[in-house]
Amino acid sequence: TVAPMKEIAFLAEKYNALSFCDEVHAVGMYGSRGGGIAQRDGVEDDIDIISGTLGKAFGVMGGYVAGSAAYIDAMRSVCPGF
Repeated sequence: TVAPMKEIAFLAEKYNALSFCDEVHAVGMYGSRGGGIAQRDGVEDDIDIISGTLGKAFGVMGGYVAGSAAYIDAMRSVCPGF
């Protein structure tokens, strides 16, 4: 079962909450350009933070985190792996 992404994005906006989507198993498989479930459901611009890995669908090492510049800067400041 896949989470109801549109409804989650709507509720996050309504209650001023951050939304996060881990596309680890979906990137490369879903969406018009392989962007994952958020892209497939047309809500990639409504999700605050999206992360995924590159090893499963793309066969390389690494991963990614996408979000606002302020969030990524804060994450780099407090997460030793980044």
